[in-house]
Amino acid sequence: MSRGGPVAGSASRPSAVPSMEAALRAQIEDLVQRNRTLEHTNKKLVDGIALDADRDKRVTRDNQTKLNAEQRTWREGCNRLLSCHHLAHLRISAKLSAAQIALLKEMELSRQEKVARLHRDFQLTMFRIREGELDAKIEELEE
Repeated sequence: MSRGGPVAGSASRPSAVPSMEAALRAQIEDLVQRNRTLEHTNKKLVDGIALDADRDKRVTRDNQTKLNAEQRTWREGCNRLLSCHHLAHLRISAKLSAAQIALLKEMELSRQEKVARLHRDFQLTMFRIREGELDAKIEELEE
């Protein structure tokens, strides 16, 4: 016994075969239509995924480009700041060198003045010694 209908080869109901055949054709057409709909939906989803992947690649590339530009900007800014710091350091070094030169000039002037004083004192001492010798000679001659 069959639950779904007449068994193939059963000739007891000839009128049931065409209606069953029509029902099967309708079911096949429905399944074919569903299959087409699913294939179309699948194609839309695959195309959507491809579009999303392209968009994601483009966004990633744009973000990388922006990041590179921002890094260049920061690097240039840091280099400028470093250059300014280096320039300020050089200016201070130049001022320090100028102050050291001024100090050395003052020390040289002080040394020259001290040498001049010592030379004067030496000349004065030598004059006094010579004067003392001459006074002694005058006294000796006067006696």
